[in-house]
Amino acid sequence: MDIFVLNGIVKELNDALAGERLQKIGQPDPLSAIFAFGRGGRRNLLISADPALPRMHLVEDPPPNLATPPSFCRSLRKHLAGARLERLEIRGWERVVQLTFERAGERGPEVFALMAELMGRWSNLILVEGATGKILDAVKMVPEERTRKRPVQRGSDYRMPPGQAKPDPDAAAEADIRRMWDAAGGSGAPLKDRVRALVDSISGLSPQNAEALLRQGESPPEIWGALCAMRDALHRGALSPFLLLDENGEPAGLSAHPPERAPAVLHPSTKRRRPTIRTSARAARSGTPEACCARISPARSAGRKNCGGGSRRTSARAGRTRRRARWASVSFATFRR
Repeated sequence: MDIFVLNGIVKELNDALAGERLQKIGQPDPLSAIFAFGRGGRRNLLISADPALPRMHLVEDPPPNLATPPSFCRSLRKHLAGARLERLEIRGWERVVQLTFERAGERGPEVFALMAELMGRWSNLILVEGATGKILDAVKMVPEERTRKRPVQRGSDYRMPPGQAKPDPDAAAEADIRRMWDAAGGSGAPLKDRVRALVDSISGLSPQNAEALLRQGESPPEIWGALCAMRDALHRGALSPFLLLDENGEPAGLSAHPPERAPAVLHPSTKRRRPTIRTSARAARSGTPEACCARISPARSAGRKNCGGGSRRTSARAGRTRRRARWASVSFATFRR
């Protein structure tokens, strides 16, 4: 999950959950938590710090909880039960989502933050007291003996994960792209070398993002323009989700950027070939391992110029590839177990 996909997820979750009251909290496994919002707990949010599959999304049928709630689950229930979710937000260009909760206390409103750090093997869920910034609990404790730079312990101050020693897309300049281009060997270099050079030059870019940029531009000015458009689409909330399906119609990946082309295969909901891929703000609910269609219209932020969002149609031809797949418009945040 890259920062662009995560931004799309957070935007949709904000539209769906902000202002809702938290009714139930559970833990289906040691590294995940389920949060039921609304009357009757009709909306279930799954957040997982599993290093192999860190994620955050809605589920229709939540998995069963562990027989004995772990200490982290008990802490969540103690501090967040009955609280209202004020908002979800991403902290900078790191894959860190802050869920801000507020509830009535004896001395007035109490604020808590659940920090969902969805960063591969460094993933974690950390509960923080809003008034003091102190860590109340975490799904993974990191003692000071293991790292003095950023221990995660009860009572210690919460600190964001350390940043990378390279500019993010907001701080980058065209000169950074030119240096990357020259270091990679220019247009004559293999694509994989240019992808690696771009990932190493700009923080917040996954190899998938970098390849999408390089396929849109064959020179530093063109790549810079593509990066600006990608960055501006993120800030406007104009990202459209794409689900990669394998030859069996099973989800194989999620992206915020459409490919140039994709071979047509059976659509998972209709089991019929569909020669056209529709990319739009209307999304379909997808799932693992199967998908179903629904309409979700993420709102766009006002006050910014549209430079890439909106509906478009891309022709998809069947072809021979190592992995027969297609991209389909899906919802970032809603999955079916």
